[in-house]
Parts: sequence; structure tokens; C-alpha cells
Amino acid sequence: NQEMLLLRQVTRSLCAARRSPWAPLSSMQCAWSSSASSPDSSPPPPPPASESSWKAFDWRGVTVQAVALTVLGGGLYWYFQNEKESKKQEAVVETVGTPTLGGAFSLIDQDGKRRTDTDFHGRFTLIYFGFTACPDICPAEMNKMRHVIDRVDATIGPVVKPVFMSVDPVRDTPERVKDYVTR
Repeated sequence: NQEMLLLRQVTRSLCAARRSPWAPLSSMQCAWSSSASSPDSSPPPPPPASESSWKAFDWRGVTVQAVALTVLGGGLYWYFQNEKESKKQEAVVETVGTPTLGGAFSLIDQDGKRRTDTDFHGRFTLIYFGFTACPDICPAEMNKMRHVIDRVDATIGPVVKPVFMSVDPVRDTPERVKDYVTR
């Protein structure tokens, strides 16, 4: 009889241990252990599962979320690709014609005389392109140019001719250029 009592206690302990959240068992699996014992010592029935604690997996919700994320991702990708292309198109510089570099030229100097490229043959020419309304850079660069010409003149002799060519012929009259280059 003692063996039977010991067996019941061990069975009850095992059933109680198996009711942990990690290894749940229904009351039917442990009912045999309590059937031989008195009705008072039977383990309590498990709590009823409520419908709100667990729902069946809903594929429709997952599908709707996946479609929404795909549409959102595709829309963002399209938007940023279009922005990238529009920035590229804004950066493109359109040119008209091809500049003719070198060759013969004919210009008016600060004294109102016409000068051509043949006037400078046989001499080195240091050309500076600027405009008389230039506040800072043009005067500083022309000052550097004057120092270089002075050093060359002192070392070799007067072989370099400085030439200032205006890029603003409308405002840079010969009188204004003469005043500018003599300063």
C-alpha cells in the first residue's frame, strides 16, 4: 500500500511539473494518476483557452502588408530614380557652336588703334582676359603678371609683351581700359 502511495505522489509531481509553460499537458494525460486516488486529490483542470489569447494565422493580413510594403518601396525607388535623372539633366550644359581658338585676331587697343596678331609676331605675349569692373581678382592677377614681366625684363630683356583683353566690350571702352591698365 505504501508503494501505491509513493507511486501516486511521484505521478502527481510529474503531472504538476509537466504543466509548466514549457511542457503543457492536458488533464486527460494525468487523469489516470488521480483516478485511483480520492476525488479531493485530483489535479485542477486546465484553464479554458480564450479566443482572444490566440488567433489563427491570417494570410490576408500578411498579404496586404506585403503588397503595401512592395508598393511603398517601388514608389520610393521610382521617385528617387526620377529625382536623380532630373538632377543629371539640370547639370547638362548646352553649348551653341564651337569656339575658334587661336588664329588671327583684330582688336582695338586702349589708344583706339586697331591691333592684329601680326603686331605681336617675334615676341612672347602674356595675355590676360578680364574686365575693368572686376573688383579683386583682376587687379591682383595683373599685379602678379607685372612682377613676372619685371623679372624677365631684368634677366633677359624686354621680350614679353603683356596684353589685357576685355571680356566685356560693351562697358570696357578704350578710355576705361587705358585708365585701368595704367593703375
